Amino acid sequence: MSVIALSSLLWIVMAVAIAQVAKLVRRQLNARLDAQRASEELHLLLERGLLPRESVSHPRLHIASFYKPGEQRLRLGGDFFDCAILDDGSLALVIGDVSGHGPRAAAMGAMLRSAWRGAVMTQSSPSAIAQTLHHIVLAEGAEEAFATAVLAWIDVEQNTIRLISAGHPEPLLLSNGVAPLRVKPFLPLGVDSDTVTWHSASMELPPTWTLFFYTDGLVEMRVRADTTERFGLDGLISRLQSLASHVVTSADLARLVESVATASGEAPSDDVAILAVSTGSPS
Repeated sequence: MSVIALSSLLWIVMAVAIAQVAKLVRRQLNARLDAQRASEELHLLLERGLLPRESVSHPRLHIASFYKPGEQRLRLGGDFFDCAILDDGSLALVIGDVSGHGPRAAAMGAMLRSAWRGAVMTQSSPSAIAQTLHHIVLAEGAEEAFATAVLAWIDVEQNTIRLISAGHPEPLLLSNGVAPLRVKPFLPLGVDSDTVTWHSASMELPPTWTLFFYTDGLVEMRVRADTTERFGLDGLISRLQSLASHVVTSADLARLVESVATASGEAPSDDVAILAVSTGSPS
């Protein structure tokens, strides 16, 4: 075989090999893209499961909400919230935070939200609803898994609120200033396997008000970019003073989180969920 023929053959063999390698690389890239799309779809499904499927419109209350997942794109968390109008016209709501991150925490959050909605719409007692959520975490959670939560019932006729807190940050009352609603907390859901007797605390509300419910991702952001000091409850109360005199909207909540994130120099590293319920309607 001549040198020219041998060289041509080698070029043909190399071309075939390169084509095979390119084909293999394309297959690998396509497989990675498919896996990425599947992960993103799972993320969206789990994220949607943490939030109400439809907005709730109350004739005498304005309900605003905000939800932002953690900084990392697929870092799923277990923050969840929901609200429902009951047959007597009162508003029931829940907000909570499952320990940990990832699909397991997100799935647990979605499960607790769905279980709460099913229980509250059957008009079960507050203690029975809390007990139901507690047993779900015990039965479905991994070892050492737990969830904090606040369950609330707002009676617009009596202008009162009933609360059960399972180790969750206290709601804030915005009226003539901003102050926490002091409620004796129980242990987080799923912490104690023994039977827990849940009691709701009842409080009267002022003539006009906003109730501010949140998860701890909001107060765990830094005060400034050059410090490790956290925003904290005092920082949140200070920022909310400007909202105490009017109906709080979802746009207000978005601006609040954005301003804290800007001051800290980074987006929230943990999920942030907020519910704000106000008397009246925005002008």
